[in-house]
Amino acid sequence: MKVSFRKFVLNVGGLGVASLLSRLARFLFIAYAARIVGVNQFGEFSFAIGIASILIILGDMGLFQIVTRELSKNKNFQHLSHLMGLKLFLSLFVMVIAVIVGFYFGKFYTNFRVLFLMVTLYMVVEHFSYLIFSFLRAENNLIYEALIKILNTFLVVLIGIPFVSSFKNAFSISVSYFIASILSLFFLFQIYNKKIRSLGVSYDREIWSYYLKRSYNIALMGLFFTLYRNMDITMLGWFKLINDVGLYNSAYKILDVSLMPMVILSSWFFPRISSNVNDESRFKEIFHSYFILLFLVALYLGFLIVFWPKEILFLIYGKMYVKAFKVLYLLGVLLVVIYVSRILQDSLIALEEEKFIFRSTMVGVVVNFLLNVYLIPKFSYMGAAVATVLTYVVVVILYFYKFVKIKKFGFISFKITEILAGLFFIVFISHFISREVSVFVSGKKIVLGEPIIFTLIFVFFVYLLFIRLKLRIKI
Repeated sequence: MKVSFRKFVLNVGGLGVASLLSRLARFLFIAYAARIVGVNQFGEFSFAIGIASILIILGDMGLFQIVTRELSKNKNFQHLSHLMGLKLFLSLFVMVIAVIVGFYFGKFYTNFRVLFLMVTLYMVVEHFSYLIFSFLRAENNLIYEALIKILNTFLVVLIGIPFVSSFKNAFSISVSYFIASILSLFFLFQIYNKKIRSLGVSYDREIWSYYLKRSYNIALMGLFFTLYRNMDITMLGWFKLINDVGLYNSAYKILDVSLMPMVILSSWFFPRISSNVNDESRFKEIFHSYFILLFLVALYLGFLIVFWPKEILFLIYGKMYVKAFKVLYLLGVLLVVIYVSRILQDSLIALEEEKFIFRSTMVGVVVNFLLNVYLIPKFSYMGAAVATVLTYVVVVILYFYKFVKIKKFGFISFKITEILAGLFFIVFISHFISREVSVFVSGKKIVLGEPIIFTLIFVFFVYLLFIRLKLRIKI
């Protein structure tokens, strides 16, 4: 089925903008909520999210990707009601496990059982929306997904601000997310029923088996990736360091939002790398362009975080979270590693090396677990940060080894040391040019002169690289 260019732009562009705005708005809301509820309550909420994110893999089982693929290819839209039934069954299964897990951790944290059940329920409802999103993607109707994502974020903020301001606890955050997700699912269900086709709930053992057999590998991979992402927060909570979970996650949220440019650039470059995998010269050109852009963005954001972590934390979260500046410092270093990891990962996927990526992720999970077990009891959240950085370094080394083994060309076409030296010089100059530009936050003066001057000189530095030194981007 051919799709018009206008519809393509509306679908892809609309979904991209919606995802970007939703992620940014949710970050600002969670920063506001963290200020209001305090470190301990924010730690409990973060811990609940960490465990629920692992459990929800059992409620999804990789259906999002598989359903999108199968419906796009075979157009078996008569399976929709059976898929809704399968999703309902998996969701109920997850809630039963959530009750058991909540009961266990409820022995250590007051009111955690109710909080954890509400967080899990919110994620279950949200993943029901993801299933319908897969139906929409199979029919090239991504604009509805974009609208629902914007609606959901709007509802989270609209409901969440008064709720959190009134009750000032972690449960109020989870209730806000749950109400927003249930209302969004209701509107999504109505749109699909009226605009596209009717949905119901039914059981068919053969159809359930058909999709589960094809999705379990993706579910397993998703489980390892989720463990990889949430191991540190989960283990901090496991060691009953709930206050430290709040501090650690406040810094990690900043890292998360700093990855947005990487996701956007990846969505542009990955299809081009994939389509030119057999053209060595073109692949090399696109890879180098991808590397240059991501590396420059990573260095800029990484330098901002590394050199001004206290100012960033105070500006976003307030005084009580500033003590997490050492964690944010390490995560600023990690940001550069993650950006490089994404370049190599996208390239390896294009080269059909998914199995190697999966094995590398498994290695990362094991390394991260062992490091956390050793470091967290000794160094708390700093130990978790060090474990995360070292784990990513190990995985990037594995990716790099595999990539250079397949592709024999040079890893980069310019000297990283020259760019790094230039950036250090920019920071040095920024320090002496101005410390007068400032803003007052909660009665405290935050000096913004250095990061502002750094940004201006960095832009000029990039101009020199591309215009004067004739560094070229080929896409």
